[in-house]
Amino acid sequence: MKKLKMKSILMGFGFLIIMYGLMTTKPSDEETFKKYLVQYSDLTDPYSAQVRLSKVNANQTRFCGQINGKNTFGAYVGWTHFFAEKYVDGTGKERFFLDLRKSVAGIPPYALASDVIRTFCG
Repeated sequence: MKKLKMKSILMGFGFLIIMYGLMTTKPSDEETFKKYLVQYSDLTDPYSAQVRLSKVNANQTRFCGQINGKNTFGAYVGWTHFFAEKYVDGTGKERFFLDLRKSVAGIPPYALASDVIRTFCG
């Protein structure tokens, strides 16, 4: 009887440890961003996009960095700076905003962006 009680306690404790681990595991910033790309973007091949994240907010809804995507011929087009945000619009529908920016004539990529993008991305 004592062995059975001890076994039940240990199994319960093990179950709690496993559940705690599952509840506290958060996907990486890159995994979250790529999931949004696949789900919402109109990139030619979002699964093959290469990403370098430089800044992500705490709840993983705003991203800054660089992205290298493929064109219709399957070739990578080169690294481009981006700002992206997942949000809910006025109708309650989830949306994903992706702003791609190249440096032009020595002007930094976010110099001419909106205040929100410039403040977040720098």
